[in-house]
Amino acid sequence: MGKLHEVLAVEGEVKTTATAILAETLTTLAKKHDHFEGQTRKYAPSVDGGETFPDENKEMVTTVKDKLEYATKHLVRDLDVKYQKEAANTHAKADLEINGKVLVKDVPATFLLTLEQKLKEIKQAYLAIPTLEPGEHWIKDTQNKNTYVADVKYSHRTNKVLKPVVLYPHTDKHPAQIDKIMVDERVGTWATTKYSGKLAPIEKADFLERIDQLIGAVKKARCRANEVEAPSLQVGQKLFDFIHSGSVE
Repeated sequence: MGKLHEVLAVEGEVKTTATAILAETLTTLAKKHDHFEGQTRKYAPSVDGGETFPDENKEMVTTVKDKLEYATKHLVRDLDVKYQKEAANTHAKADLEINGKVLVKDVPATFLLTLEQKLKEIKQAYLAIPTLEPGEHWIKDTQNKNTYVADVKYSHRTNKVLKPVVLYPHTDKHPAQIDKIMVDERVGTWATTKYSGKLAPIEKADFLERIDQLIGAVKKARCRANEVEAPSLQVGQKLFDFIHSGSVE
């Protein structure tokens, strides 16, 4: 970003955008599950020349991972701007470590405090992630990015038709008695394939576990950063010297 004033000049706008996008993402993940669902239905008549129907398609609006990728760009920008500002404002720093490895080096204590809160907010969006419905056998769709596909399910289409039925068979004394009854006759089959842009429960659990790891690591780093020695600076007297006499030494 350059100078601190350049960071401050864009901080407000970046924060406003990131906050709005995070709120919209949370709403979509929590309340608009239909955005992540699609399906196709194809009809095949049982006999040559049977009645046909056009394919029925419901396109997905997006996938969970695509939605997260879109939001992530703005959230990363927001965090980066906060980090740059805090790094220019403090000397209290600590490495952010995960499993003994440094993820980010020399993180300012003030940013660690901000980051802890921001990760908690981000976690709410991940908690709202819809997962694949049980009762279906879902596999990764090799044709569509970030999509699962379920096994094809078949259902039959029937028509009501009149069919003759023998009430009493023919005998030497009486002719056969025949009537007609209404029966359901299979005329075709629907093949339904469901698609989903949701996540498997284990994927959601992994995301949440890693967020919790980060929050824990941030707390530990913040404690280490706050152990830094505070310099013995005197600023109050100099300020009042200037106010009272205009003296700048």
